[in-house]
Amino acid sequence: MADPAALVYEAIESARHSPTSADTIRSTGISRPAVESALSEMTALGMIHRAGRQMAHHSYGNLGQLAIRLGVMHDVWDQISQHPKQRAAWHAYLDRFVWTPP
Repeated sequence: MADPAALVYEAIESARHSPTSADTIRSTGISRPAVESALSEMTALGMIHRAGRQMAHHSYGNLGQLAIRLGVMHDVWDQISQHPKQRAAWHAYLDRFVWTPP
């Protein structure tokens, strides 16, 4: 799944009430076609379910538990472990090439 799907899932998961597609489009700022595509994909994967116009995530608990269920937790941990390394490299670059006034 792509970044829009992650944002759509997060919007559904964090909503106070089961949102509609229009609610999700407004809260994420993502285009209708991208939201509808993400919703279709997540429905097919069993991540969310629709009840009329509203949708809700299944009670797997959270995205971490969903990653375990989909068998991608190793990929998640690899990505998380890369963040501190990338952040350190970025700060080293800034220290070398970005001028800061005295």
